[in-house]
Amino acid sequence: MKAALKSVVVALALLSGCARPSSIEPFIPREKSEYGDTYSFNLDLADSTVSYSLGLYTRIERSPFQEYPMDSLNLGIRWISPSDSSFLDNVILRLVDPIDSAYASKDYMFSYRDTIAVAEHGEWRVRIQVRNNPESVRGLGIIFTRK
Repeated sequence: MKAALKSVVVALALLSGCARPSSIEPFIPREKSEYGDTYSFNLDLADSTVSYSLGLYTRIERSPFQEYPMDSLNLGIRWISPSDSSFLDNVILRLVDPIDSAYASKDYMFSYRDTIAVAEHGEWRVRIQVRNNPESVRGLGIIFTRK
């Protein structure tokens, strides 16, 4: 009896270690972006039984003794479905409350979509273009969460 209980506990421990993480937070530095202003991410939206959310984070830099170059981020967010249809979302994010700050940089985090609902399940591509002053953006990351 004890052996059976031990094997059940071990099996559950192994299965929980293999579970998919509830969120991913990839970051792409500006040097690895496309054309210096476009950041591409792949999102697994295959599971129709869960909901998803998407947040964004970035670092804005400034030159020594200069003002920060902008007070908002103007983003073009293109969603590309598994069947290659797409739509464009134009978003302006206000740069008002940094989550961290240093002399030459400020870090920001934004909630973009609290609930993502798609008609077509599978792997979606998200391409985010920084339209204003992309040189001051150090990079861009996403917080993709399965709920």
